[in-house]
Amino acid sequence: MKTLKILFLSLLTIATISCGDDDGPENLPVNAENIAGTYSLTFFRSQETYNETVNGSTVTRVYLEEGTAFNNAIFVFNANGTYTSSGTYTYDYEEQVNGVVVDTDTEIDSLTTSGTYSVVGNSIYLSDADETFEVQTLTSSNMTLSLNEVDGDSSYELEIRFTKQ
Repeated sequence: MKTLKILFLSLLTIATISCGDDDGPENLPVNAENIAGTYSLTFFRSQETYNETVNGSTVTRVYLEEGTAFNNAIFVFNANGTYTSSGTYTYDYEEQVNGVVVDTDTEIDSLTTSGTYSVVGNSIYLSDADETFEVQTLTSSNMTLSLNEVDGDSSYELEIRFTKQ
């Protein structure tokens, strides 16, 4: 499922929490040196929305995924632009059609992968995912990544949060 792949890759990217309050840690400049480190995945949520016309009526399909458990879900970002990930995460999946839930499931996915990343402005590009994630928060203890894509009648949103170990 595209959403899961993007999610997984996104997780590899970087991320973590925080709405930045005045008493919290300051955001760091987004660069490989500040990103480098070992992170625990703590949050994952994605939403994919499709609008289509069926027999003259608009049908909206929404696919939601939200992480519920993270079992040694670790991402290691190296200053040389490489990364690895390991562990598993459990997520709840929900499909809605015109606001009505038509399918739910709980799945476990592996995070075992490696690749390269590059920093471009306030974003991180992951080569295996061929996706660019915006760094929402980067502090000495947390990182939050997001991905927002719109393509015609469809959209995809993803947020991933990490805590630095």
